[in-house]
Amino acid sequence: MTGRAFRDSLTRWPTALFTLERHPFNVRLAVRGTVGLMVPLLLGQLLAWPAFDVIAFPAFLLAFGDSTADGGGWRRLVTGSIFAAVTVASGVLVGVHPVSATVGMFLLGGAIGLAGVYGDGAAAMALPVAWMFLELGLTAPRHTPFEAARLAVLVLAGGAWAVALAGATRAIRPDRPLAAATGHCFVMLADYLDGALDLDGARDAGLRTPLVVAPSVPGYGRSPETRVRAAIAEARFLAVEMRRRQTSMSPVEQRLIVLIELADQIFSSGALLAEMRESGEDAPEAHEPGGVRDSRAPDVRAVVVSASRAIARALTGRGDAAALSTIEADLGRLVADAPSTRQEADRGWRLSASRDDRREIDARLAVALTHALHLARGHTGEGDAIERLGDPLALSLPGAPAGRPRGSLRRALQPLRDALDTQSVVGRHALRYALVTAAAVAIDSWRGAPFGYWIPLTVTVVLKPYAGTTLTRAGQRVGGTVAGATVGVLLLLALTPTLARVAVVSAAFFASLAVMPLNYGLVVFFLSIGLVPFEAILGKAGGAIGLLRVVDTCIGGALALAGGYALWPSFERKSLPALLSAALLSTASYADGVLARWAGAASSPDAIETVHRQAGLANTNLQASFERVASEPGKHRGRLDAILLAMTMLQRLLLGLNALARLGPEAPAAPPAAPQFRELVARGLGDLPAALASRSTPAPLPDLALAARGLARHLRACGAPYDQLVAHEVERLAWQVEALRTAVGRIGADGTAA
Repeated sequence: MTGRAFRDSLTRWPTALFTLERHPFNVRLAVRGTVGLMVPLLLGQLLAWPAFDVIAFPAFLLAFGDSTADGGGWRRLVTGSIFAAVTVASGVLVGVHPVSATVGMFLLGGAIGLAGVYGDGAAAMALPVAWMFLELGLTAPRHTPFEAARLAVLVLAGGAWAVALAGATRAIRPDRPLAAATGHCFVMLADYLDGALDLDGARDAGLRTPLVVAPSVPGYGRSPETRVRAAIAEARFLAVEMRRRQTSMSPVEQRLIVLIELADQIFSSGALLAEMRESGEDAPEAHEPGGVRDSRAPDVRAVVVSASRAIARALTGRGDAAALSTIEADLGRLVADAPSTRQEADRGWRLSASRDDRREIDARLAVALTHALHLARGHTGEGDAIERLGDPLALSLPGAPAGRPRGSLRRALQPLRDALDTQSVVGRHALRYALVTAAAVAIDSWRGAPFGYWIPLTVTVVLKPYAGTTLTRAGQRVGGTVAGATVGVLLLLALTPTLARVAVVSAAFFASLAVMPLNYGLVVFFLSIGLVPFEAILGKAGGAIGLLRVVDTCIGGALALAGGYALWPSFERKSLPALLSAALLSTASYADGVLARWAGAASSPDAIETVHRQAGLANTNLQASFERVASEPGKHRGRLDAILLAMTMLQRLLLGLNALARLGPEAPAAPPAAPQFRELVARGLGDLPAALASRSTPAPLPDLALAARGLARHLRACGAPYDQLVAHEVERLAWQVEALRTAVGRIGADGTAA
């Protein structure tokens, strides 16, 4: 790392240490973790049965790994419990000698570093698994097979206790604030469209439905346009803030970010219609000869307003599957009524007084709302068939073809294979992580001091893929530990009754979990306060534990910083625009290979698989780089919004292309519109790296939506299996390319992104 970059990191460091995220306290997670720890602990003290102490640890530690928004809480807890039992048993066996303990930590550290390829949930749950390996496995009093089996059973019991508590408390989903903000966008949008599509200016109160999301911001009496813009801006801000705290985007977050962008584009179409009405170009006589109003117009208004409100209801948990299906059918009729060729629509973008003008804009509204309906259904748990088919870890849909037979094990190992590359940020971080954590275990074994496992434990939470974030995390860890241990020692000396110490421990551990969404330094502060009296209750140490914790934390933090800045620091200097450009290029190559098969061109499956891996690797590197950029204070808010949108669109594009690649070999003869669609997609993606480099806005590409609509109509008319599914994905792919072009234009308008 250059001296200038290091000085920049130090300049931003104090601000990052004390920045509080705009999120509510995670009270239910705190209740779950505190009860999971204290109930078995107190039972163990009352019954003089130390086995309960072991059960308490997994129930508490697993709570730290179960705060992500990927919708897999039950699977994550069960899987984490099983892996924890296995790693604890392994830790008992390898802990018999310092060399075997170091080797065992090296292997486990590499696995933890690679866990992020399976999503944010896997990365979060991997950390408690490592902590139990260090705290329960390596420190076991006896390193025998019987002891390994005994501790594994107790860890499984603690995991079962954690699962039971999770069901009892119904832990809240961290994505709920963003879902509520996104739903609020569509409520405000429905109000706006209700007026924008009201051709005669007479508001029909019967078409209006009660708001499903109460306005949460001041100024609700502002104009409808201002309210929509404010709601979208607030939702984008929440999306960026949520992404700052995570190593990757969950599918839920991806859907919500796409929904926010859809709301923005629907608003733009509505604004165009409002402008036509105000200028008189949308007058009744403009639609039909003789001044007779198009009888279809009130239906358009009713359908799009109802669709917007239905999406908002789905995002707040009030979705009606039957109503959503009815609205989707109505939207389909609007799309079918729109022009699908350039000859039909070449007048549609000059705001002329023709009926095709409104039909084209109506169709764009309908297509966008249809995409939003599918995403809202996925948010409520119904899922999206093409999304499941595009998931490389998912099984095929019933009767769906597959390009090449791929077993479940091969699909599960594919993300790991992609990460084991010299250019992979995740792969190189995994090797760095393994080396530094192994070195920490070796130092702990050499010192032989009490609680020495805090050294490698500190490394596991401080070391990050980028040196800048490692520096911030080290400062939070050391600062929170020093302050918290000091307060903990003072409380230990002041409070001698056991019940008073139990109360302090419970309150401190509760607070450490509750403030997780706010700031990591606060988490460590409260955790350190509770650890001092906690260890005293267990009879392991007195006031000296505070000093031991500070010393071990400083050693671990120094090791993490040395690894972060000494091992492959070149990643720190890679600019985000360069990584985004690489992801765009590789995704364009993958899209062209997939669509070539649909267009009837020769395309080798091995070649497609190669570019697929390249696209996956480039997007993984982009995600890791964005984590660093988003964590830096002072970044331009609009720029982060645009980059986050581009990343999300790339991920969704890969998902859809994966599905089309699996459906492609069974496709019928190439539809007439397929070659043109392929060419337009290639053009739409191919010129984005140049636009990004020149900081320019890509030119509009209206032919892409028309070609997608024509190809989708042809597929729906064929009626072959899965043609309806593919037709929807074709329309969605065209929209995703347009959204990518919009995001690149915003990045250029805001300047460089790194």
